[in-house]
Amino acid sequence: MTLTRSFTYVKPGSLPEALALLAEHGRGAAVLAGGTDLVSWMRDALVAPELVVDLKGLPGLGGIALVDGTLRLGALVTFSDVLRSPAVAAAFPVLAEMAGVVASVGIRNRATVVGNLCSAVPSNDAGPVLLAAGASLQIAGPKGEHTIPLAEWFLGPRRT
Repeated sequence: MTLTRSFTYVKPGSLPEALALLAEHGRGAAVLAGGTDLVSWMRDALVAPELVVDLKGLPGLGGIALVDGTLRLGALVTFSDVLRSPAVAAAFPVLAEMAGVVASVGIRNRATVVGNLCSAVPSNDAGPVLLAAGASLQIAGPKGEHTIPLAEWFLGPRRT
């Protein structure tokens, strides 16, 4: 696989550092979590970020928890994490069922559920199940955090 443009790769040590980099570079920056969509889009020259900000390993972005009856998935949770989670199996088994049929084992091990939502491709795996459940996204940005219903997240193919 050959990427056709050079870019700067940064692996910040904290979420505030990542947010600052993304704010500074705006549309010239791309977020890398699982990378299954981003890397292929870069390879095919569909996107050409100047900066790639790798979120893998940042504290607080992983994990699955059932809190007061609400299932919470961190931004770095993969489809394999969902598939193996006792909390998902107990609270939202259809989500685990969906995760089990996503692509291949290799993709499930790498692709994140939130990345799948952010790609907003028409073949999105997680979107229909989470939309039907009335899911929301908690978004962090330079102006703080806010919550957006998933039904308001998708603006069109590959647009959020």
